[in-house]
Amino acid sequence: MGSANSCIGAKVGSGAGNPTDDGGSASNLDAGDEGSNDEASSNDGASLGQSCGLLVFQPIACETCIENGCCDQTQMCSADPDCTLYLQCLSPCKPSDTKCASDCQMSYPLGFNTSRAIEQCIQDKCSAACL
Repeated sequence: MGSANSCIGAKVGSGAGNPTDDGGSASNLDAGDEGSNDEASSNDGASLGQSCGLLVFQPIACETCIENGCCDQTQMCSADPDCTLYLQCLSPCKPSDTKCASDCQMSYPLGFNTSRAIEQCIQDKCSAACL
């Protein structure tokens, strides 16, 4: 199984995030940067990210799929500080940067283990919407 950043595009936030489909790759993690976006205030994503913990996924189709199919795994990671720290560490890593991903895995092994459940669920249920 590859690193989590190869299939997770998550933002660790307040749980009330408003993801937008900015055309970016779903492999980019944005963990903790709450930058402003005029589109983020639209109603399209207003309720996304609230029912499944602190992680918000992009594009919106990915978020919707994860909320419908992987909510338990997302809530488990959101409740685990090691998992959210692992995803924050992984955030700047490019999908091809195995050293960056390995460094995060070494720094947050418990978080890596928890995040694997999300990764597997996304691969099984949401790969078309999230990759």
